[in-house]
Amino acid sequence: MDLQLDGKRALVTGASKGIGRAIAETLAAEGCSVDIASRSREGLDRVTAGIAAMVPSAEIRTHTGDLSSSKDQDALFEACRDADIVVNNAGAASAGSLEETDEAGWRRS
Repeated sequence: MDLQLDGKRALVTGASKGIGRAIAETLAAEGCSVDIASRSREGLDRVTAGIAAMVPSAEIRTHTGDLSSSKDQDALFEACRDADIVVNNAGAASAGSLEETDEAGWRRS
């Protein structure tokens, strides 16, 4: 598949596993330089190794932080001002049903 993304820079949050990891891998395979962000340094290291094995020429920058923190949000924004593509995949799920979730819990999710 050619999405015509060669030479673009992409930022993917929540990239240490699951959908975020798959998106980062796909963007790298399509020729993007990728910035991957997560709370998990170990997870980012695994993803970096996986992308490097698939696409040896890929440029990968990693960013560890908790995006529920304004300080970490600001740091990521400053580090990734050059992003052409942003995939905001970071998030968490609250336990319980929608009816049981208060506004504070909803905003944390």
